Amino acid sequence: MNEKQLRAELDAVYASTSWKITAPLRYITRKIISVKNAKFSLRGLIRRTIRYLASIPGIKNMALKVLQYFPAIERRIRKGLQPRSAPLVVSASTPTQTVVKSLNDSRLSTKAQIIFNKLQTDIIRQE
Repeated sequence: MNEKQLRAELDAVYASTSWKITAPLRYITRKIISVKNAKFSLRGLIRRTIRYLASIPGIKNMALKVLQYFPAIERRIRKGLQPRSAPLVVSASTPTQTVVKSLNDSRLSTKAQIIFNKLQTDIIRQE
């Protein structure tokens, strides 16, 4: 197909009744996706900003003094500043004895850590 034929076919799709009827659905879907992405990005931006400010000693000390009056907010901020926990590496030296070690790879996302832990559990069950 050449470019003119493709353009004519695309114009026919845009002019079709089904394309017009599904327009609101496509619009709502785009808005939901953009809100989800914005929320995720905003959360990451806030976390990075707090970590940056916490790395400056003067600002950190002042913030700690202020946060003493708001313990719930302090707990949430401290939780957000903690590095993500590393998944567990399980190795079986013998079938009856299991040794659990911590994996020192903080590059894994939370979902990847969960998958990794499930794989380790399945490996132990097979032995």
